[in-house]
Amino acid sequence: MSTTAEPETAAAADTDAEACDPRVARSRAAVLAATVDLLGEVGHAGTTVEAIAERSGVAKTTIYRHWPSRAPLLIDAFHSRVEQNDHPPTGDVRADLLNLASGLAAKLRDPQWSRIMATLIDAAESDPELSELSAAFTRERREAVRSVLERGIADGELDPDIDTGLAAQLVGGAIFYQRLIRRRAADDREVEAMIDLVLNGLRR
Repeated sequence: MSTTAEPETAAAADTDAEACDPRVARSRAAVLAATVDLLGEVGHAGTTVEAIAERSGVAKTTIYRHWPSRAPLLIDAFHSRVEQNDHPPTGDVRADLLNLASGLAAKLRDPQWSRIMATLIDAAESDPELSELSAAFTRERREAVRSVLERGIADGELDPDIDTGLAAQLVGGAIFYQRLIRRRAADDREVEAMIDLVLNGLRR
């Protein structure tokens, strides 16, 4: 019996071994950190693979081994800074909306993260892959808000005729407008006022 592994099996084993290699983990972490820093400092145009390699100390060939092009690397770097909402639903519409809105506002108060968000929104106009990243990011948060609103409708607290998709945009849109257009991130008091204003129009 031959002891030679099938090509696909051997490739999978190599991939698994590489993923467990602490040197690989350190290189990936260095690349992602450098990418995040550059996005915040020089924007999308200046965050080239060459600049990332110089900042991270990781060779371009190694970077391309993990990311076939720049866009997937930028997407991974962005996601490395996105924290999942860790507040379980309470069943209280106002409290749950406030948790979601406050989490977004807190991220936008982080100068580096908000600069990254702004530069990727701008880059999405011309880069289809980054456009999908922007759309997926907003879609995920919009659906979380819609879920809270639909639960409020089911419980009889909210008007059953409301457009939950539009209402969800009002919640997130006001916070983004405050940071990206007015250039000042919303504080906790303003976030609370925004949520109450939206809810006043949605309740029965």
